[in-house]
Amino acid sequence: MNTSATELTRFHDFVSTLLAQGRAGLLPEDVLDAWREEHPRDDEHELNDGLDDEQAVLEAIAERDAGHRGTPVDEVMERISREFGLHNPRKPS
Repeated sequence: MNTSATELTRFHDFVSTLLAQGRAGLLPEDVLDAWREEHPRDDEHELNDGLDDEQAVLEAIAERDAGHRGTPVDEVMERISREFGLHNPRKPS
């Protein structure tokens, strides 16, 4: 069984356990939140860098106020198109 199928089976078992415990009134979002709380993904901290969204926005605003202009969109689009082998719509063909 592949990883996705295994995880879905484990999730199914988790939901079955909740139902057996009489927690049938939970909304799907509540069940998913409970699952994520008990089964955190290994890469979640890597995706978030440990900052919540509000903190990240506040830091970006502070950088802008300090004069940092960021990376020009054309440079970012070129890097993404090279990295993933995609057409850059901002670059003439």
